[in-house]
Amino acid sequence: MRKSKIPNFLMEAVQVLTSNYSHFEVLWFGHIGDGNLHITVLKPEKMEQFEFQVDFEGANETLFEVV
Repeated sequence: MRKSKIPNFLMEAVQVLTSNYSHFEVLWFGHIGDGNLHITVLKPEKMEQFEFQVDFEGANETLFEVV
């Protein structure tokens, strides 16, 4: 990703994830200086693993649409 596009991507991605998946904790990290950004989505403590996997797939698809 071009470095100049990262701020807009972050704003759109955060908006989409918080609007549709506010129950997930999302961690952002990476090497923004060279355009690499990593996203980790943590499973809510009280959510069953299978439920998380199904819900996460939806979040993943949504995020890929933003990308």
